[in-house]
Amino acid sequence: MDEAKVLEINSIQEHDKFFGVESRNPMISIIDMSKFDYLEYVPIRFGIYAIICYIDSDELNSENNIISAIGFYSPGQYSRFSSGRKNKPKGWILAIDTKLSEDTTLSNRIKELSYFSSHSSVLIHLNQEETNMISNCMLSLSKELDTPADNYTPHILRSGLSILMNICLRYYDNHNSTISDSRKNIMVRINSFLDNYLRRPSSDKDIPSVATVAKALGITPNYLGDVIRKHSSYSAHEYIRRFILREAQHQLQYSNISINNIAYNIGYKYPHHFTRVFKDIYGITPSEYRAKYRPQKGQKHQSTTTM
Repeated sequence: MDEAKVLEINSIQEHDKFFGVESRNPMISIIDMSKFDYLEYVPIRFGIYAIICYIDSDELNSENNIISAIGFYSPGQYSRFSSGRKNKPKGWILAIDTKLSEDTTLSNRIKELSYFSSHSSVLIHLNQEETNMISNCMLSLSKELDTPADNYTPHILRSGLSILMNICLRYYDNHNSTISDSRKNIMVRINSFLDNYLRRPSSDKDIPSVATVAKALGITPNYLGDVIRKHSSYSAHEYIRRFILREAQHQLQYSNISINNIAYNIGYKYPHHFTRVFKDIYGITPSEYRAKYRPQKGQKHQSTTTM
């Protein structure tokens, strides 16, 4: 993909500006696409979480009562839609700022969600009943954003998000019911292994290889690669590398830890190697990433008290 032609959306403000709507909350945005005469779909790289429900899409199969598709996007992922105009669109766009990760309860919930923990964007089809349920949740959240904020607003928004996320998880799991339980279990074990690795002291870290992970799980490297590729579209080596670098992203954005120490913290013995790998994945150096995405002074307080 041509990086020069990709639109980056890294905040709710940038998201709402792109769609030409007024921001109602700095941490969450709900857009009813039916209010637009048309939308220009362009390649987008998200720096925020997004759930997009497309209703009556021309790309969907009208048979078997399949009328909608819902897509899930995590920070660092690209939208699946290339350039082109869509007349009279229908559906919903929910965007959630990554700064909500400072809310421990919601952060832990997001980490548990399969469709957000995947390293590639997810798109599933919905039937009429499922579409109605998603639309009702989106409408309820949107109405709350239109309600003058009071002491109850953050709690109602969090509750509404939790309900929507759990419903999406049900549909996601139903969609993936054809995937064998053993393969699902392996992905859970892989993620658990990498999570435990990141919690270890830096002196006890060495970037795990595919062979190391496979041995710890009691499977062959080739089988590990097959499972990861079917789950994420990445090779096993790439999946492991991206999983670990996501921790570096978080530390760059929300901590004062030096870049050299961040490199040591995630297992890189040489900071220049970390910088090279980081730039290879994200297109910019760690210092450039920190300068670009770190919240400005005073921004953190405002965001955590608003949502």
